[in-house]
Amino acid sequence: MANVVAGIDIDALLGGDQFTNMAPTGSGQYIEPGDYLFKVVTCEIKNGHKGTTFIGTNEVVSVMRTNETGLTPGAQRNIVEVLTGKNGKIMQGNMKAYLLAACESLYQRKIPVTGVNPGFVARVLQPDQPLKGVYVLCQAFHKAKANGTAGVVTIKNWKMITNEELAPLGLSQPKPIE
Repeated sequence: MANVVAGIDIDALLGGDQFTNMAPTGSGQYIEPGDYLFKVVTCEIKNGHKGTTFIGTNEVVSVMRTNETGLTPGAQRNIVEVLTGKNGKIMQGNMKAYLLAACESLYQRKIPVTGVNPGFVARVLQPDQPLKGVYVLCQAFHKAKANGTAGVVTIKNWKMITNEELAPLGLSQPKPIE
């Protein structure tokens, strides 16, 4: 049975086992360098003018370290990954890294990379928003672009946060999805 969300066949989009076995990546823009505690607001997938796009909307809960102007608590930051086109596989890896950290945070344990497969992606993108309210850590920093190209790229390391780490802030993860 196909995993379809918003009329998009997730299995066909992500390539099944190819995505399941893909290593998570963490490049992209949209987050200033620093260490942040985010709370997932929504995760969705849409067909847009640039292609099929994953959008993870997050609320900034805490800023632990920042190199620049950074983000302030209460601000929202979207993770936008165009999953098709010439950089589609890289963007799929970025989405996988984000979803893997959110899943580990929700279940409070390490999850194998293969646990974030097309079926899991289809489940977390459903209208009931099973990852809503999950806290996740993001460490973002600049790195020079590869191959001598001018400029920098922002690297995002998504990480699990435990209930023990959240307790001093008076926070805890929501109940895991079944």
